[in-house]
Amino acid sequence: MPVQQQATDADTTVTRRDVVRLLQEVGSPEQLDVSGQDLQGITLMNYNLRGANLSQASVGEANLCGANLSRADLHGAKLDGVTLYGASLARADLRDTCLDKTDVRGANLSWAYFGGACTYEHARNHLRRRGAIFNEVPNVTGAARFSQEAGSYTRGFSLGLLSMSVVGLLCVVGIRVMLAYRWLKRHAGDGAPRQTGAQPGYRACAAEGSTGASATGTLRGKPYAGAPAGRERRAEALSCQDVLAVSCAFGAVKRNREMGRVASKRSCV
Repeated sequence: MPVQQQATDADTTVTRRDVVRLLQEVGSPEQLDVSGQDLQGITLMNYNLRGANLSQASVGEANLCGANLSRADLHGAKLDGVTLYGASLARADLRDTCLDKTDVRGANLSWAYFGGACTYEHARNHLRRRGAIFNEVPNVTGAARFSQEAGSYTRGFSLGLLSMSVVGLLCVVGIRVMLAYRWLKRHAGDGAPRQTGAQPGYRACAAEGSTGASATGTLRGKPYAGAPAGRERRAEALSCQDVLAVSCAFGAVKRNREMGRVASKRSCV
């Protein structure tokens, strides 16, 4: 820029008039570049210098009360004796900048960059004791949006886990039902009642049981010709208790018949 180049060559101090002319030429304070210039004793009260480049500039004894220096580049600038009362330096670059002799009462230094984390903590505590303001409030809107998204993800995960648990339970119940059905189908004939009365083998077993013969749990003799294969297997699987029960039943029937015959003979006599 012509004014900046002329001031640099002549080694003169940049005045308030020069700064105003530069702002008019560039049209925006963010395009203002007075880095390395001599701004000693300049008065820029309540000026809008947001985003301006003042790095390595000498701004000693300047009056910047109420000036807007937000996001300004003050890297390495000399600010000895500068009055920053009520000025805004939020998110300004203050690396390698000494503020020990600067009036920072009421100056807003929120989120200003002083260097590393240790340097920032030390500088913030020191400047806060001298009256600087640090309104470092987190972005509530962003935090609320993040909280809502996290809540929706949590609900989705919970519902998915619940659905998977229900599906797993149904699968286990279905498998158990299938196994129980197969077991019942395989042992369907074990507890079925045995038909006794017309088959010769059953008569023989009953007769032997009534006469006190030993029961072995199987029918003696061959099964009758018309018996199906399933009935043969069930007859062979009869236990000793079943055989004894059938034998006792047939024995009782036989004794009742004999007693009936005796009674009829006596009545005839």
